[in-house]
Amino acid sequence: MTPDNLLTLLNGLPFIDATFKPQVLLTLVASLRSEADQRYLPFLNDYLVPDNALRIYQRLMKKMPTRPESAFLNDSRIELVNKAIRRILEKHPEWNALLTISIEWRKLTTGQISLTNPVFPQFIFLGESAFADELLLEETIVHEMSHVWCGFIAEIIDFQKKNSLAKLTLPSGTKNKSVRGVLFAGLFAAAAIKFYYVEGKIFPKCEDRIAFLENYLSGCIDVVHKSTDASYLGLQINNHLALFLQEQRSKN
Repeated sequence: MTPDNLLTLLNGLPFIDATFKPQVLLTLVASLRSEADQRYLPFLNDYLVPDNALRIYQRLMKKMPTRPESAFLNDSRIELVNKAIRRILEKHPEWNALLTISIEWRKLTTGQISLTNPVFPQFIFLGESAFADELLLEETIVHEMSHVWCGFIAEIIDFQKKNSLAKLTLPSGTKNKSVRGVLFAGLFAAAAIKFYYVEGKIFPKCEDRIAFLENYLSGCIDVVHKSTDASYLGLQINNHLALFLQEQRSKN
């Protein structure tokens, strides 16, 4: 696999391109994990189970970050997540393969709304505030699932050069981010923009949110463009996001 043909093989990016091929990416990721695990598990799909993926990461990484403070998400909250996913799929049935992969849902015990981390693959941590509003929960799920799928791509080929430093600042003002982190943020913003459009029409009263997301995406694109740490694939993704934003704004 080379950086110059991965996006072509995947036929785009998750949540952004209707042509994206999720099963191709899942097969690549499972195969890579299987190789790293010396084919310990009998079936390739076993490597798409979050706990199995985490076990491999824990064995291969020299230093794992501290796992976020969390607990099991209780049944009532899991049901709210499942209902939110069903509502999203009513609006975007084309995302079915993206939203039905195996995920370990955890409840954050901190004040954050949500988080994911590529070194805890397919783990999504939700704070209590994520459940305050149905639409907020839906966007949060799209946000974090976008990160999960971007994490899959980065497992194959990284978005940044080796030994790059986390020295960039997100448009929100969050400092000490890597190129990978900025691209993950941009990819989330693009996915959320797509979420708020159904059959070419904006959700009612969501114009301000879309404007915010477009400006945020533009800022992420600019940060990566000015950095020298993006890998070839990272630059490809950034250019893809720039084209998406240009086409998006031409509709408005």
